[in-house]
Amino acid sequence: HSDTLVPISFYDSTFYVTSLRVLKSYVLLSDAFKSVQLLQWREPDLLFKGKDYEDVVPYASHFVVDSPSLGMVVCDHRGNVQVPS
Repeated sequence: HSDTLVPISFYDSTFYVTSLRVLKSYVLLSDAFKSVQLLQWREPDLLFKGKDYEDVVPYASHFVVDSPSLGMVVCDHRGNVQVPS
């Protein structure tokens, strides 16, 4: 047990990360100016899997699990709820 932070991986995000959601090895990253990105942790890297290409200001985002499918839902600054595909 150590009192220091151990660097494991680095991901150079876009502009301003507002939230991170984690589900198993998946990471949903919300950016205030560039919508959401889906990443996957595969040691020792965070791998880019996809993103929403619409310019959306996400207020909230979360995973949607409908086994065996995994999706995401995004609530934007206009009050819209979107399910990027």
